[in-house]
Amino acid sequence: MVENNNNISGIFNKVKTATQQMADATVRKAKIARLRFDIMTLHSERARHLQNIGNHIFSLYKQQAFFDQAKLFAEIDPDLIEIESLDRRVEAVEAQLQAQQADNIEVKDITPD
Repeated sequence: MVENNNNISGIFNKVKTATQQMADATVRKAKIARLRFDIMTLHSERARHLQNIGNHIFSLYKQQAFFDQAKLFAEIDPDLIEIESLDRRVEAVEAQLQAQQADNIEVKDITPD
């Protein structure tokens, strides 16, 4: 009877361990997905700022003030600063993503052969 309880306890512990490993792997994959989404969002925001720069340049061109560098930089400087900030944030999130992807969690078969 004691051996039967030990077997049941052992099986329960194996199931518990496997379930925890699966939960850990799921959390890890969710974090990776979130980081990828964050990178995509930052790239979209960067593209919006690049579009703003293009709009400013085109507007200055239409006003024939295109070669007025002071006016040009006054128009685009906030977007350039934001793009540089976004680029740094993308690098940081990409580093986090690489760290998560390097932290492999393998679910192994723990049942006896």
